[in-house]
Amino acid sequence: MKKILQIVIIFTLICTPKPFFGQQSSEQLYDKLDRFVANPSLELLKKFEQTTTLFEKNSNDTDSYLAVVIAKTNIAYYYQQFGDLNQSIIYYENAWSLFEKHHLTSYDIFENCLLPLSKIYTQQGDFLKAEELLKRCYFHAESTDNIPLLCQITLSVSALYNTLGNYNASITFIHKALLLKGISTDVKHQLENNLAASYIGNKNYTKAKELLLHSIKYQKSANSYKSLAFIALKENNIDLASSYFNQAEIALQNQNYFSGRDFILLAIEKSELFLAVGKNNEAQKELQHALKMILPEHSGLSLPKKNTLIADRNLVRIFDIYAETLQTTEEKLAVYDLSFYVENLLVSSYVSQETKIIHQTSHKKRTEKCVDLLWKAHLQNKNSEYIQRAFHYAESSKASVLYEKIYENKNESQDLKSEQQKRLLAQREKLTDDLLRIQFKQLGNHKADEIVAEIQTIDREITSLKASDSKKIKENVINFKQLQHRIEKDKATLVSYFIGKEFSYQFSIDKNNIKMSQLSTTKDFELKIKNFISYFDGPSSINNNISSFTTSAKNTYKLLQLNNLPHTPNLVVIPDGLLNFLPFESLLTAKSTSISFSEMPFLVKEKSVAYTYNVFDYLNESVAKKDQSILGVFPVFENSPQALKYSIDEAEAIKDQFIIVSLFKSNATKKNFIDKAKTASILHLSTHAGSGDYIVPANIQFIDDVLYLPELYSLDMTGKTVVLSACETGIGKLLSGEGAISIARGFSYAGADKVLFTLWEVNDKSTSEVMAAFYKALKNSNSVFKANHESKLDYLFNPDISNHKKSPYYWNSFTYYGAIDEKQNSFTYWWVLFGVLIVLSLVIVYKLFKKHC
Repeated sequence: MKKILQIVIIFTLICTPKPFFGQQSSEQLYDKLDRFVANPSLELLKKFEQTTTLFEKNSNDTDSYLAVVIAKTNIAYYYQQFGDLNQSIIYYENAWSLFEKHHLTSYDIFENCLLPLSKIYTQQGDFLKAEELLKRCYFHAESTDNIPLLCQITLSVSALYNTLGNYNASITFIHKALLLKGISTDVKHQLENNLAASYIGNKNYTKAKELLLHSIKYQKSANSYKSLAFIALKENNIDLASSYFNQAEIALQNQNYFSGRDFILLAIEKSELFLAVGKNNEAQKELQHALKMILPEHSGLSLPKKNTLIADRNLVRIFDIYAETLQTTEEKLAVYDLSFYVENLLVSSYVSQETKIIHQTSHKKRTEKCVDLLWKAHLQNKNSEYIQRAFHYAESSKASVLYEKIYENKNESQDLKSEQQKRLLAQREKLTDDLLRIQFKQLGNHKADEIVAEIQTIDREITSLKASDSKKIKENVINFKQLQHRIEKDKATLVSYFIGKEFSYQFSIDKNNIKMSQLSTTKDFELKIKNFISYFDGPSSINNNISSFTTSAKNTYKLLQLNNLPHTPNLVVIPDGLLNFLPFESLLTAKSTSISFSEMPFLVKEKSVAYTYNVFDYLNESVAKKDQSILGVFPVFENSPQALKYSIDEAEAIKDQFIIVSLFKSNATKKNFIDKAKTASILHLSTHAGSGDYIVPANIQFIDDVLYLPELYSLDMTGKTVVLSACETGIGKLLSGEGAISIARGFSYAGADKVLFTLWEVNDKSTSEVMAAFYKALKNSNSVFKANHESKLDYLFNPDISNHKKSPYYWNSFTYYGAIDEKQNSFTYWWVLFGVLIVLSLVIVYKLFKKHC
């Protein structure tokens, strides 16, 4: 690799035309670079870095800027070799930005800068950034028919997809590359090794072993031996696995080029082998060796302190394994906390929320282990502190990406840097939406490549802003006194669920106590939850078998341990996993043999229910605004199969109670909504919506266009109440830890304080009736929370509605996320004041009467 870099430098020196006035200084920089490459060290790298910075300040022509780009690309490369990936990213991105800014040529920026940068993005877990960059590189290589570069890009793409668990995509990509003409034997073996890794991911060990054994006959690759060791470990052949690891180490040492990272990975993988066979001390030695390579100042004798840690994914992996080698609960939790800390360092550097969400999976898995450990400790010691700690871990794993944005929306500082970052993120989301639409319309790679380039430019700007920001990582802490005070003020009980891999848990908190219960095995728990949710698949599912529904509704109530809660009028629910789709108010609090829905003991009769994303969101919820300016969107879609004729009734019902600005029929355009939403406090959207799939994101329809999630993320809905009178607005891809990626979540992400949304395909007529009751109650109470509850009871007890239509399918599709915003003491206050005035009046009258007598 060093020889290749030297050749590139010499070739650039020969081929690049240089104006007379810049020739000498550029050649001096090249000469210093050449001397550094011949004998690299961290000390000399920092000196060359200073030289390059000084040279850049005096650059004023194409030749000089090109010299700086080449110098910075090499600085980035060597920072990577010395293990400082963050500095490497900064210099690669800086070189790339300079190259584009000055429209430079005569240098392969793709091979020397963008491709290695994408590899570091993958190593650091910034997967979507890596994928976007690799797509751009692939488009360039394909359009220039650069076969060697295509193969290198394929290797990077397949490694990325294997990391993400998208093994089939990796296999497809590699097979396509293997059909290319003129690829070298060496590259072919590398592709086959990555292909074997994909087969291992798909648990096709036979096919993988076949490929690997064939490959090592011609190329003694360390990666091939490591893959074989992994298969041997899966087959419980410990001796063979150990032998393969030893051969991998020899192969690494015999390579012409290897990096410290290769040996770090080998040490980590060997530690996993030792852990598998119960040799915990040997595993710890390998992990300490890896730590010493990543953190040169580390002693190698104990665990490092938080303030010495850096954002490196290998550290997360090391600490997760290390925790497994320890015996006591406190020791394990202390090391898991180091993992969480490093993971937070990494996530804080990512730009896109999609990348952050990907990392929620590993966060959730680690949290499961912590919660299980604390539950066992609680059973042994009956110490409530263990419950509080378990609750903190559980809540920190829920909707953390969404809450980060909610927190920023509500507590955003007004400094210029924050405003710049907010503006850039909004631009990025809008460009993501543009890219999505281009892909749907199949407008070709060129236009898509232009948008990807714009996104990458914005990413570099945001990264630069983050790099200059000295703010520490924000760690959420639960103040339990404050929490219980809030619960008491809300006259509520808070229940939070945590769905782990093996077991599921419930936390219940009231003004006096915090309790934790293990529910059942997650497999059994989820099966029963799915069964209950299935009753809302269609309008006839409940009515066709009322007896079966009532049994399931009562059993689910008990399964969720809601029968053990204190008697408070309000209930705050923090769901997890499938519970995001469960309509709690439709549960039955007691056994029922009645076929009359209005007589059934639904939870809605006993408690008013509000939902929230996590406990931090609950504690950060806003107070209700007095302003009730309403914007209504009613496309109606008349004369179409999607016509919403009862949407007109809905509009009239709101108009009876409030002054409303209505976007009706042809005026219900996406642009009109975005423009007029800025001045309204309540947004009512009576339209169609889609929950999306793995290709198309969740969306909501207007008369002329569709609003997809990425564009919704780019809008400013700060402080608004949003009523989504459309189908499945709370349904979306369910992602571990983050919840449902739905339209409702999109409005919360955009800043909405309160969101009322649906969990299934709502009935047009019953929805209009529920909404009419909702706005009537809202007019009287100025509380979205109270109005939502009263509208359901109003529908359920309405004598004009048939029993068939009183199935909870018709009245309980709306779910409320937001604060308990009712004025708890207003009624009492006025009666007390009225009573005091009467007493005072009587006293005055009595005194006057007595005086005259």
